[in-house]
Amino acid sequence: MMDGLGYAFAGGHELRRLCLRALLSLMFAGALRFAHAIFVLNPDDSRVIRKLGLDRRSRPVVRIGGTGIDLEEFSYAPPVAGPLKVLMIARLLREKGVFEYAAASKRLRDQGIACQMDLLGPYDSNPGAIDEDQVNAWIAEHLISYLGETDDVRPYLRACSVLCLPSYREGLPRTILEALAIGRPIITTDVPGCRELVIDGVNGFIIPPRDPDALAAAITRFADRPDLLVTMAEASRALAEARYNVRDINPLIMKTMGLSGPPTSPPR
Repeated sequence: MMDGLGYAFAGGHELRRLCLRALLSLMFAGALRFAHAIFVLNPDDSRVIRKLGLDRRSRPVVRIGGTGIDLEEFSYAPPVAGPLKVLMIARLLREKGVFEYAAASKRLRDQGIACQMDLLGPYDSNPGAIDEDQVNAWIAEHLISYLGETDDVRPYLRACSVLCLPSYREGLPRTILEALAIGRPIITTDVPGCRELVIDGVNGFIIPPRDPDALAAAITRFADRPDLLVTMAEASRALAEARYNVRDINPLIMKTMGLSGPPTSPPR
């Protein structure tokens, strides 16, 4: 399962990234040599796999909706009342769009738009990692509230108004899948893995990557139209039920592996 191709394939042509991309391509070729099938989470990764020549007639590339979401564990929660609360859940990496998130917060503050901007997620050792000094600087400027890391995101999702992930590239981000199930509008970027999870204007907004102005504008739309929080929350839950139910996805994975899986969801 190719769970997102990560830093090396997240765009950019720096020498370090290009070298890592070439090295990983060779490693993928070796690792997949004896694979009978490759699972991918978005159509862009399918194209990369084919471009690298890793697909074979005897090795199908199977696209799935992530590993699925347990819709009972992540049950629907009505949108919270009160001031607008935006939540970003991600490892603290530049490629997740954390800098754009902080910059959008500054733009909102300068425009006098009341909004709480929360950040939840662990520090990381990836080449694009953001250090603690930078996070503390954002906190000191009152741009974000850093919530640390957690093993259970559900209370945080239920307490927020909107989930935001301005990433540069993903596989199929589980944070968005979980937010869909709980019923939260999504703001995310027009990049692989993210754009598949939002119907623009229906359950959230899709914005250009690396664009804090567009991010601030999308948040402002919710501040101006709080009624969107309700309609988009319901649309997000409906999308999770239609496409990302774990009881629908597991049988496909098991079938591809030549195993029998759990029963699919009962008809609705």
